[in-house]
Amino acid sequence: MDAQTVKIALLIVHLGLLILAVQRKHRTSLIYISILTVGMALSLGNSTLSTLAFYIVTTASALFGYYGLNGKDVDPKWKWPITLTGFYILLVGIFQSGHLQGMMIVYYLSIIPIAFWLYATSRGFFRAPQWTFTTAINVVLLYQFSRLLF
Repeated sequence: MDAQTVKIALLIVHLGLLILAVQRKHRTSLIYISILTVGMALSLGNSTLSTLAFYIVTTASALFGYYGLNGKDVDPKWKWPITLTGFYILLVGIFQSGHLQGMMIVYYLSIIPIAFWLYATSRGFFRAPQWTFTTAINVVLLYQFSRLLF
């Protein structure tokens, strides 16, 4: 499977997340996931512009996590985990510049817990505390970042 196929598959995952966010009427999740989906679509090319789009979107999503997650429909506990996640992704991207496929795989490992949490809570399977999936995301990304340094 080549990098382009991976990116297209992950774009489809994002579209599914958008549908879940709409079903839950969760405005902030919808905006956040929309930013990431647009970034995924822009990064489908292999040019410098698509790499730059990826950096811009990860920075924007981190800043959105910090400044935008203070709305009434979102628990303030989300602010720091999502901000840290965005900046971990950005740091990994900077250290792996030139290796877009590896960067994308690290980035999208963080989507899996979000997708599971959104699906499970929308179906009423369980009431997961919000820290469960944000902690999982940050552990995965911190591990990847530490591997780059040592």
